[in-house]
Amino acid sequence: MGIRDLLDPVYTAIVVIDVQNDFLHPEGGQAKNGINVTAGQKMLDTLLTFLKESVRLKIPTIFVRNAQNAWTKSDALLAQRGNRPQICEEGTFGVQFYRVEPQKDDYIITKH
Repeated sequence: MGIRDLLDPVYTAIVVIDVQNDFLHPEGGQAKNGINVTAGQKMLDTLLTFLKESVRLKIPTIFVRNAQNAWTKSDALLAQRGNRPQICEEGTFGVQFYRVEPQKDDYIITKH
């Protein structure tokens, strides 16, 4: 049984969640907030190889990204973040994808 048998594009999609600068880049918001992002960075080469194979097999890919703006930031979220810099602000470096590039046929879902 090969990968093609396990990942039938009729029944399968690849879901890539929050692979964004603020979560994984060494200059992103999480790193600036003192969170170690090296585990996520180590996963990226494997993810990129997997995504190339999924393109070859024509398996749909769904990229989910976090994006915040004035409308999405509740008082509770702001209180939780405290004085730490906000992450994944729309229109910033931090909200952009990190080392992954959705293709024209991929789906992009924005969550808040």
